[in-house]
Amino acid sequence: MRNGWMLGALCAALWVMGCDDGGASEAPGPADVGVDVGLIVDQGAGGQGGQGGEGGQGGEGGAGGEGGQGAAGGEGGQGGAGGAGGAGGQPGALRLEPESAVLPVTDPPAQVQFTLFESGQPVPNDQVNWVAAPEELGTVEGGRFVSTGEVGVGTVLAEYRGISTTARVEVVVTEDVVLGDVTPEEIAGLEGAADGGAGCAPEWVYPEAATVIPANLIGLELQWRARGHDTFRVSIDVGGTVVRWFTDQPRLTPEGEAWARVMGRASGQTMQITLTGFGGQGAQACSSAPLPVEVDRSRIVGAVYYWSTSDSGIMRLAAGETAPEPLLNPITAPTINCPACHALSRDGTRIAFTRTTFPPFGDLATSLIDEPTNLLYDPAGVANYFPAFAPDNVRLVAGGAGQLIIRNSDTGAELDRLPNLDNTVAGQPDWSWQTDKIVGVVGPGGLSNPLPDAGVTGGSLYLWESVDGTWMDPRPLTLRPNDQRWLDRPAFSPEGTFVAYNSVGEGGGQGMGNANVDLEIIRVDGGNPVPLTRANGGAFNGNSWPKWSPTDRRGRLWLAFSSLRAYGDRLGPGERPQIWVTAIDPNAEPGEDPSAPAFWLPYQSLRSGNHIPYWAAYTKE
Repeated sequence: MRNGWMLGALCAALWVMGCDDGGASEAPGPADVGVDVGLIVDQGAGGQGGQGGEGGQGGEGGAGGEGGQGAAGGEGGQGGAGGAGGAGGQPGALRLEPESAVLPVTDPPAQVQFTLFESGQPVPNDQVNWVAAPEELGTVEGGRFVSTGEVGVGTVLAEYRGISTTARVEVVVTEDVVLGDVTPEEIAGLEGAADGGAGCAPEWVYPEAATVIPANLIGLELQWRARGHDTFRVSIDVGGTVVRWFTDQPRLTPEGEAWARVMGRASGQTMQITLTGFGGQGAQACSSAPLPVEVDRSRIVGAVYYWSTSDSGIMRLAAGETAPEPLLNPITAPTINCPACHALSRDGTRIAFTRTTFPPFGDLATSLIDEPTNLLYDPAGVANYFPAFAPDNVRLVAGGAGQLIIRNSDTGAELDRLPNLDNTVAGQPDWSWQTDKIVGVVGPGGLSNPLPDAGVTGGSLYLWESVDGTWMDPRPLTLRPNDQRWLDRPAFSPEGTFVAYNSVGEGGGQGMGNANVDLEIIRVDGGNPVPLTRANGGAFNGNSWPKWSPTDRRGRLWLAFSSLRAYGDRLGPGERPQIWVTAIDPNAEPGEDPSAPAFWLPYQSLRSGNHIPYWAAYTKE
């Protein structure tokens, strides 16, 4: 509409200047186009002179045209009157109030009145050309925008004297959820209060900005420091849906249908979470800057099997469940002493673990996941540790006296031994999800590693590959960077592109409680190690035991690990290891950190130290 209006004005000006047949007028000034349009008649009295043209913006009107010559002796007409003076110069600075508006979907449709200001003075609405775009979002007349009920984002354009400005309009679905003892009066007070901004707002403590979560995550607890406030509004805005929770607690776990609607719209997008506090800072409300949390299209699938110190055994936490269940512990398996150091087959049908006789030593046992206490063979004397299943789910590899040994998981029988380098020990293997390829830790033999089955000190990562049924000598994947750090606990990603592992520093042992442990990643086909800086979340967080989730191939990969970091205000740094999960971008450029800030795995036990988050396929019946 704006272009059509300006084209009409231009055509009118050209017509006036090109069709002047009257007497001469005064020469126009720079902004002054006075035009004589005197009429010439054929007979009778002379016609009156043409009316002087109106002045251009800022110029005076032109003088009236001289009277036309009368035909056959007629008297000449009177000269036309001078044109009216033009309006003032170019308009001053334009702005719209409000500069933006968010309208809910309501019945009758929501509306908002816009006012155009020129140099601080309101412009009468009937002198403004108003346009709303897109048309399906709403209409605007006289500055009043009326929603059609369609969800989306658009603009209201105001044009005045050839210059225009715009305001943003968003129409959203809004839902309110009231929790705790928050009263309608407190909500009304918060809604009606002036906003004091982020300077007095509550302070986020969890999650970290730019955290990436899976599309089906439940149990995400938002935590903040109240900073003197006692009533809070948490607003999540994504894809035309705004859900607002009101609470009197400094934490919130969004759940139920409201959370499902948010996550349904958020998949593949970044949701903005705004926190507003009220009630402790006088009459003003205080809103934080939006906290961005990205929701990836990929979902978490299967179950996490982790070892719990307090439960003295292996727990299972399935995707979509709100509590872990004991799989192997003194309650479910009283005849199996301290089952630990476990691994799951990739299809989730089998488990292998150490039946501890004298920590950290014991026997390697296996069972079907549906009958975990019924061992598939007598494990007595099968002294192997830290197992990993082959893709066929029958073979497995484990460390034993500094060697990597392949066994039949049905019988416990030894099938093969991987070749070692001279004067070295090997341990902590992982088997590729697809092929006969094994990654393990190789370190110096002798007194440097008297107990390699508990962990290889001073190790580097090596790869073994089977060619025509024969395992080749290992080749280095990545070597320890220096004498102060070494590498351990490698794990193949499900599609086989990456190996994640621990980079261990001196002074803390083998990862159970060592804070000097970080996560790194390397491509199997070559390249340099890449620290997972965003996932590590700082130094001395004790990030260990990385394990990958099965993938649904919709987006990012998920890597679980144990960490000693603080969990918001629930656990302090170093207080207790917990399971955390980071998103890994498989399309990241080589050498770039593919990780995101990690999130705490919801519903695990806070009272227990949790380790070895082995992820496998699982469907709860």
